[in-house]
Parts: sequence; C-alpha cells; structure tokens
Amino acid sequence: MNNVFDDDAIFDSDRTTPVALPATVKANGPAAPGEHMVNPFAVFRQRNASGAVLFRGDLIKCVHSSGQWLREHGESQTLIGPDERFIVNPLELVDTWTKFSDGKLIERRVYRTVEFEFAPERKALGDHDERHWEMERNGRKRKDPWSRAVYLPLRAVSDGEVCAFKATGMGAIGEIAELCGMYANADRGGKLPVIAPDARNFESQHGSLIYVPVFRLIGWQFWDGDAPAPPVPWRPISAVPPPARAATPALAKLAAPAKPRHGQIDDLDDEVPF
Repeated sequence: MNNVFDDDAIFDSDRTTPVALPATVKANGPAAPGEHMVNPFAVFRQRNASGAVLFRGDLIKCVHSSGQWLREHGESQTLIGPDERFIVNPLELVDTWTKFSDGKLIERRVYRTVEFEFAPERKALGDHDERHWEMERNGRKRKDPWSRAVYLPLRAVSDGEVCAFKATGMGAIGEIAELCGMYANADRGGKLPVIAPDARNFESQHGSLIYVPVFRLIGWQFWDGDAPAPPVPWRPISAVPPPARAATPALAKLAAPAKPRHGQIDDLDDEVPF
C-alpha cells in the first residue's frame, strides 16, 4: 500500500512508510542498523520544503452544523452523496497536534498509530497561560494555539482516488476510534473496512443540533487491487496512553441513541484550524 501522507514534506514513493532522514548520509555501502537508504533529492526536499502540508490530496469533512459530508479540493467543495462508499485504511491513521500563531503554522507534531505513537494530552504541550492566547476573530474570547486533528485515509470506491477524512471534534475522533478498534479485532485476510457515510445528532447545551459522523460498515475490500494489507502489529505495552483531550459534558449525550437527520449525510469534522 502506498503511504498517502507527507510527513513534514518528506515522502519516498518507493516505500510504504515515511522515511526519517539522518543528518548525514553515507555515500556508499549498505545501511547500518537503524539507518535508511535515501537518495540526494529526498535529502534536498527535507532541507528545503516548507512542511506546511501533511496530506496532499482531497480532504473529506462533515459540517457539524448541517450534517453534510463534503469533499474538499483546494478551495472547491463537492457534496458527497449517500450512495458513495469508501475503503478505510486504519494502518495509515495519523494523529496530530498543530500550533498556530497569527494565522501561521508554527509547529506540527505527528503521531502514527501503527507505530505505537500516540498524541499526548493537551496539558503536555505547554502554552497554558490564556492571557497570551490570541483573540478569536469575533473578539469574544481567546483561542487555544494548539489544535488536534486526526487524518484517516480513505479510497473512494467510485473513482479509486485516495483522500483523507480529517476529524477535529471529539465526536468524530471517537467514531474513528470505534472503527479502528473493530478493525483491529477482525481478521479479514488483509481486507479493509468499507463504509458508507452516515451520522447521528445530539442537542447542545444551547439547544442546537450537533451532528456526529457515523462510519456505517457495509463490507470488506482490499485497498489496492487484490493485494492484502499487512497484519495489525501487536506488542507488549505497560499502560494504555491517556486520552489526548478531555471530553466535554456535552459529549455525554452521545451515549444516548439519536436519530440521524433524514435525507442528509452526516458529520465527520469540526472547526478546521487552517
């Protein structure tokens, strides 16, 4: 399977995982333990690329206020119909914390779940003094400079194009977690989940409806042709990492069943920080 993410603008298309390039590269000879074989153009890209883009492709989102699933290509958006189907690739799941200042990307921390990398709690990132936070555009309150986003690669069954669902809200991230947990405990011979976009809603403390995505499992399929995906890795771990962000009281309502909004496709994403 081809890796669909550009980790800090470093991506070797001949590999299935991003390459962490060393500071110096040997001219000849086999790679020593812990080293990777690289080419000079990959090194040039590492040292000169901006690193502002993590994923190069269309993003899938669901507007939490309307429940519509959208496919974003640059500045354009296309409504995703209820009959669209996506193959999901949990093995390429990426979790991120991103820091912005004055509308500019300052820092991005990337965690690859398949490599047992887990996003830390917000309190571990620093910048706790809200007096130094920037004001939101409406000028009513200050905005946390750090925001979390989870990227789940999808392949559209209709055209085969690879895209990524970007989740920033706890409801959307929780839905991804449920799907990944189900996948990890199912042995389908290298096939990946196929989902249909769906959603449910709950009433916020202000009385408005908030839409939360639902990945409705409808089958299993190979990601690329008839090539099976590698098995889910297992390793001993002393303790399960804590949640990356504390749940809010409103999320307690998600435990209760809610009716999806009839005639619409529902929510995957929350406010996008960039």
